[in-house]
Amino acid sequence: MIKKRLLFTLLSMFNFWVNAQNESSNLLLGFEEKQTLSFHAYDPPLKIKATMSSVAEAENNYPEQLITSIFSATDQAWVNHNTLGEASEKSPEHFEKIKSMDKEKNYFELAHKLTFKVGDIPTAVVKFFFHEENSSPISACYILQKVNGRWYKSSNASLTMLSIMVMRIKTDVLEGVVLNNSQEQHILDLREKVLNAQGGVDVQKLEKEFTTWYESETDTEKLTLYKDPRTW
Repeated sequence: MIKKRLLFTLLSMFNFWVNAQNESSNLLLGFEEKQTLSFHAYDPPLKIKATMSSVAEAENNYPEQLITSIFSATDQAWVNHNTLGEASEKSPEHFEKIKSMDKEKNYFELAHKLTFKVGDIPTAVVKFFFHEENSSPISACYILQKVNGRWYKSSNASLTMLSIMVMRIKTDVLEGVVLNNSQEQHILDLREKVLNAQGGVDVQKLEKEFTTWYESETDTEKLTLYKDPRTW
């Protein structure tokens, strides 16, 4: 169960809202700083395979290339290359598995992503499913940030709650709420709940609404409408 007060620092510090239009939205952080929030659904879902053979190929010029690099990494130096800040230590067994696995049967499947800036740092939150041979797909989400011209995997704690929402909410629901392009009544109802006085989507309100689905009495009706059943 997600605790009601599980807030991420960014949303606690700023009045965080978006005005949806077409494929991108205005994002306001604080009272003066205005950013752009973009939503992209991978249709069809984009398969990412461990196709890089060495860290020399890992230029990481865009989020999808970085994810390919993350999945392809076969030693700790390569993991460090992909990571912003201190990287977690991978075991030798992990790297051996990456080297020996069938690349056609083990892959990432990207579902959707949000892109925006945190201050001046380009940021992407990407939802995907990990398909492992002889296992059920596992849902996950990466926080990626671009620093000094290159994308990195980030452990930015301030975006933890956003990443959970991006991972669990259905693609069509999140797209409809952010971009206001849905005619489905349940999506319109959710969007209406999270609008602020200026007519933008208030992410704090969305976060609070999201956490109510997991309170002491789980709201199975809301979860059926809004949560991707393939996610944990």
